[in-house]
Amino acid sequence: MNLERVEELSLGYLRQSPEPVVPLEVLLTHCQHDEICRHLTRKELEEFLGRHPEVLLLSGPGGEGVPEVDMLEEAGVDLGPRAILRARIPPRQEMKAMILQQLDQMQLALNGALSMAQEHGDRERAVGVMQAIQRAAELRQKIQESFS
Repeated sequence: MNLERVEELSLGYLRQSPEPVVPLEVLLTHCQHDEICRHLTRKELEEFLGRHPEVLLLSGPGGEGVPEVDMLEEAGVDLGPRAILRARIPPRQEMKAMILQQLDQMQLALNGALSMAQEHGDRERAVGVMQAIQRAAELRQKIQESFS
């Protein structure tokens, strides 16, 4: 693995991205399009960025086997780690807006998952999605309070 090339590609992408917070999978795909880095693994990239002084690596919630996380991932919500350049960390109110925007996207995905579960008569899944919707509402409330 050519660390200099990984650094060049990763930092370049993080600098030019319209969104300051970028999913690790997006960065990995970007790096793998380069011939030199095509064999780069997610683990290698995560370890490299985790040690890089210019990058803050943000963990995703939960882990494998957590029902709500699995449900959201099935609905197309990427909950994996994300990276942001420390220089691009937004001010407090901007951060609040970004988090709330992510919660809005998650809410849309959950609503879609609930509709699908109901259409298919999957009561167990519908109950799980409703619980996740409730937890998302609680999280929104905590974020509103903590950024006040």
